[in-house]
Amino acid sequence: MGDVEFQIANRPWLDAVPDFIRRAIPSAKSVRGPTGVHALYDDSPDQRATLRYEVGDPNHREVVVKVNHFPFLSGSAAAHRLVHRCSPANVPEVIATEETGTGSMILLATFEGSPFDSASGPAPLRGMASTLARIQVDCTAESDSEAGLTTIEPADLPRMFEECFENIQAHYPVWQTDDGKLEKAMGFPAADVLNRLSNLRPNVGRWVQLLEESEIALSIEHGDCHSGNAILRSDGTVLIFDWENACISHPFLSAEKLLTSGWGMDTGNSGGPWGYIRRTPTQDELKAAYLSAFGEPSSTLERSFDAAMCLAVIKEMHHEMDWARLCGWKDLNPEWTAQLINRMFQHVQLVKI
Repeated sequence: MGDVEFQIANRPWLDAVPDFIRRAIPSAKSVRGPTGVHALYDDSPDQRATLRYEVGDPNHREVVVKVNHFPFLSGSAAAHRLVHRCSPANVPEVIATEETGTGSMILLATFEGSPFDSASGPAPLRGMASTLARIQVDCTAESDSEAGLTTIEPADLPRMFEECFENIQAHYPVWQTDDGKLEKAMGFPAADVLNRLSNLRPNVGRWVQLLEESEIALSIEHGDCHSGNAILRSDGTVLIFDWENACISHPFLSAEKLLTSGWGMDTGNSGGPWGYIRRTPTQDELKAAYLSAFGEPSSTLERSFDAAMCLAVIKEMHHEMDWARLCGWKDLNPEWTAQLINRMFQHVQLVKI
């Protein structure tokens, strides 16, 4: 058995993929594969895969299939359809999608490019920031036209903050008995987490007000827009992929992980955001490149963006806690929560209430 066959063996939830490809591309003379595995997760119920197949079709020598069987990814097909319809030059070509009783399958044309790395400097990341904003502007008018996409209003975020607080409170013994890992991630003693988060409560509503003052319409929000989910093409343009976690929300929320990627480039840190700092030179460049798509520079846009970074961490924290609960992970993954709290407190320092 070859390496690829070994990787996907005994996973019946992938058996439907070849027939899906044949239905989507009737002219395909053959379907061979998978010939490559880009990603594969099956911690029940988190069953996801991104696989490459060869097809005997003159228009598509190879295709990529994304298979999602997870409640949080129910809108993944709708998100891919929306961005491809509205901004086709900046995202993978969607050949077909199919919703199943337990998830969705997405068929994409293959795409080529180079991954981002520190050797290439900040220019590709600036291109990613501009491309992300362009996609979001392109999608604004049709953001409510795809059924199946969750909408998260800015007004929902204070409630999400309270739910995150309650989850940490429910698992507080884990934080009190920290062996140093959580403190390292946050930059302060883990036992202080409830007091420090409680002190932020009055700020959350004000961050929402600052965000809404931008008067930017809701659009597609990527949900996981870091440098690993984009490539630099030979013509210098950027293609952004992996829209599985997307929803309809305030577009600025998508830029937070871009700033984390910028921090990583400036510090040479490719791992988790231990000791994350806001702000660094590349982060400032990314912020300017991103905001340029939304109008003339202004103090209002600046304040809204900085508030959005704090709110984006709340949204991600809530998402990760729900993900951990569905997967049955113990204590709702406090290590990742601690890293997110670190980032939020760094963003807080820049918001002018």
